[in-house]
Amino acid sequence: PLTFKLTLTANETLEAGSYWVTLACLIDGCVAGGDTIKATVSTQPSLDLRARVFTGPSEGLALSTSYGYTCIDGSISWSPSTYSSESSGYGSWIYKYKVEGPLIGPLCVKFSHSDDYTGPSGKWVKQVCVLSEDLWQVAWQQDLVDEDSATYIEVELGELTGEVNVAFRLLSSSPSSWAASWSWSKPPYIYVKDKVRVEGLRSGETVRLYDAATNELIGQATCPDGQSSVVIETTPSSLSPCRRCYFEFQLLDGSTWTSPSVTVYGGDVWELVN
Repeated sequence: PLTFKLTLTANETLEAGSYWVTLACLIDGCVAGGDTIKATVSTQPSLDLRARVFTGPSEGLALSTSYGYTCIDGSISWSPSTYSSESSGYGSWIYKYKVEGPLIGPLCVKFSHSDDYTGPSGKWVKQVCVLSEDLWQVAWQQDLVDEDSATYIEVELGELTGEVNVAFRLLSSSPSSWAASWSWSKPPYIYVKDKVRVEGLRSGETVRLYDAATNELIGQATCPDGQSSVVIETTPSSLSPCRRCYFEFQLLDGSTWTSPSVTVYGGDVWELVN
């Protein structure tokens, strides 16, 4: 299916209010399809979310010929099977999350996890991996015996470009007849720590980001000459991964516009529509 974003700008003579707008697809001058949407015309600015680091999709994969595994969002399990020999009980099973981007800084993943493994150490490891530009790297790992149930772990994955996949992997490097299971918070938080991009600005305009609960200023930036966007670097760990915030814009005409409160994730791209 064809997916696209469409921006409609109202004529200056159109009065504020709600209107029905028909969108039609023309092929060789003939209407091939159409739809009607309700649009609101406002004389006030608005704030739109243009991009978020992670919105999906996700996928489970088995990198082994072993029987008796399950790999679903938030969990990987393996158990011995009467149809598999001990030698086929090793390999790896991954669950990966595709990062849409764009990335404006180092990528992070935050998750809690647990397991009910009762076997010996040295048989299974749990890993967080990242695949970027065909390079597969392990960012974090522990023996499955080690238990961090209900503990949130933040792993910095580094500066990444292109298509990025973050994967949770359960791996055995030697034959094992011990059942293994690992679960993590679903979905994990994937974000760029303490950075937000704001677009749709004019040179000299200033944007400030406030905590909606405390009205504390957590970051600000002024749009430089010749640019239309800024990256706000917030106070340490203020967006790790998210919080409820509002934006305040100091516009060139001297007026100030404050947005409604919104949930802001580190790495978000927001646009001022004015």
